[in-house]
Amino acid sequence: MDLVLGLSMTSNVVRWVLVDGITGEGAPVDRGALDISDVDTFDAEALLENVLGGGELHAVGLTWSTGADVAAAKVRAALDAVGGGARVVDVPEVEAAEVLAAGIAEISDYNFLVVCLVEPDAALIATVNDQRVRAERIDRIDSALVDQASSAVRNARPSPDAVFVLGSDVEAADALVAVLRDETARPVFTAAEADLALTRGAALAAARTVNAAPAPVAKPLMSRVGVLSSVLAAAVVVFVVSLSLALGLRLTPESTELNNTGAVEQSMRPAPPPVAQPAVVHPAPPPAAPPPVHETVAAAPPPAPVQEASVPEPAYVPPAAEPEYVPPAPEPAYIPPAPPEPPVYVPPPVPVYAPPPPPPRLRDRIIEKIPLINRFH
Repeated sequence: MDLVLGLSMTSNVVRWVLVDGITGEGAPVDRGALDISDVDTFDAEALLENVLGGGELHAVGLTWSTGADVAAAKVRAALDAVGGGARVVDVPEVEAAEVLAAGIAEISDYNFLVVCLVEPDAALIATVNDQRVRAERIDRIDSALVDQASSAVRNARPSPDAVFVLGSDVEAADALVAVLRDETARPVFTAAEADLALTRGAALAAARTVNAAPAPVAKPLMSRVGVLSSVLAAAVVVFVVSLSLALGLRLTPESTELNNTGAVEQSMRPAPPPVAQPAVVHPAPPPAAPPPVHETVAAAPPPAPVQEASVPEPAYVPPAAEPEYVPPAPEPAYIPPAPPEPPVYVPPPVPVYAPPPPPPRLRDRIIEKIPLINRFH
């Protein structure tokens, strides 16, 4: 199966969470922490082989604090050897905090909240509203970290609806909870096993990068089902008021909410097989009560198939007989036109003979010769 691995490292501790699926939002398969007493003898390859247990990695998110560069380099080299070619994403602590805060905001239905991640060498303060997610890092200076973190929460505007305090420095986180409890009337939440919060954020950020999902800068875009619902088993903080889920959160002493805490595994162990999560609501048990009984909601029976009414086949109608072929009538024989009749011969008219006039008399001829005589004639 495809898996996403999140790793967070300090100079003396490496923490991991291995989740099912390619989104980083699935159920946890393995999680834990291992002390690094000597970085030179730290066997990162053996750790990863034990955590992966033969699973196929889709993405790896690796984040580390100042002073953990050598250990982080050994983990990256081990991933090249046993990671199966999975893409390794270096996730800055600020980005991991932003992704984690966006997921908490999405499933908790708070319009504006502040998430404080208290680590051994720094604190990460992430503010979430309906338009953006922003985180800042506060470097630790002796005991001033709690004062600086509480000041950042006080200066957040508008005033947050809730404050979540997480992180691997449990002592400093508890001190910050006490300070915030006195300074604000807003609910302040913390959780057992909150040291894996940054690790979970690294896994989510790596999966988002590999899958080319849009970054939650305009508005938190994490899904309600996956982002931190699996944190119930993984010990990363989740608080869903509308669904009344017990998700490992405990309020400040003045709150009326119930407590539900657990312990972080501190040594390597083989990865247990994934356990199917029943689709039920888990009520938060009293502190001394046995674990809640998971009631399986029976799936509704599928609707009975609707029998389609049979439609009688239409009666066969034979096709009409083709008409008998009648050859076309032959063309009429060619009759040449009759030759024109020759013209009727008309003989020329016979000339009428006219006898010549009689010769003039001698007397007339003499007279014609003598004009004067003719005048007096």
